[in-house]
Amino acid sequence: MKRISQGLAVPAATLTFLFLYLLGCGDYDRQALLNLKFRDNQKLFYRSEIKKSTEIHENNKLVFSNSGKTSLNTVEEVRELLGEDSARVRLVYSKAPGSPLASDTLISFDSVMIEYIQNGRGLIVEFVREDSGNSDMINYYEKLYEQMAPMYPEEPVTRGYTWSNSVKLLLADGEITDAATTYKVRAFVREGGYDCAVVEYTGNTIVPYRHELNGSRIIRLDKRSARGVFYLAYREGFIVKLEEIFEYVGEGTRYDDNAKADFVVKESGTYSYHLLRTEGVR
Repeated sequence: MKRISQGLAVPAATLTFLFLYLLGCGDYDRQALLNLKFRDNQKLFYRSEIKKSTEIHENNKLVFSNSGKTSLNTVEEVRELLGEDSARVRLVYSKAPGSPLASDTLISFDSVMIEYIQNGRGLIVEFVREDSGNSDMINYYEKLYEQMAPMYPEEPVTRGYTWSNSVKLLLADGEITDAATTYKVRAFVREGGYDCAVVEYTGNTIVPYRHELNGSRIIRLDKRSARGVFYLAYREGFIVKLEEIFEYVGEGTRYDDNAKADFVVKESGTYSYHLLRTEGVR
């Protein structure tokens, strides 16, 4: 009996090793097509959180310093299907109840809505201006989202797959530069009840901003660098969770009547959001 049990122990250990080995290999061998999917009446509800420290220097003097946290509720709603892989989407941000809104150097708001046409690769093809409020804000978002679009690969990907999205820019002073983000599939996991691709990213955005109101004019150049990770539910076609670390510098000039002030805004912090619930997802 002793000899038989010893003989069975070796295959059992071998099978355990093979089982664990195959589990690891399965992650590398798994393929998934990464894209967004749109459905009639689809709604995605998210909770976002921004933690950041802000400094504002005006004419080389520190005039503002603050650290804070902001929580936002976000609803992403499919308003109309357009072809096989595009849709008109409405995105509404609103301050979460009980959350003080931290200073936002781009736009301060309690609630804002933007509407756009987006394809399955994550590219916003067009903003619907008549439904999206402030035109200066929309001009800003058009440039920002073009640089932030992941442009998901057209073919299925495996663990370790890398791609990038790069946009060449001509700045006001004639300088030509690039805004680019690189993406890498880190793993395939279950997250929040969905089969997800875990995608790491590192990149930067460079966006000019202009705004005029009541005789005041602001011209600013925003530079932002970020690294983070998001979890894409590749069967359902939406993001389940995102976590990011960022740094931001905005340099510009404000003109008020006959006065002029040069300023620099510096921010650093974290941004995250996670899916709360869905509607219309089958």
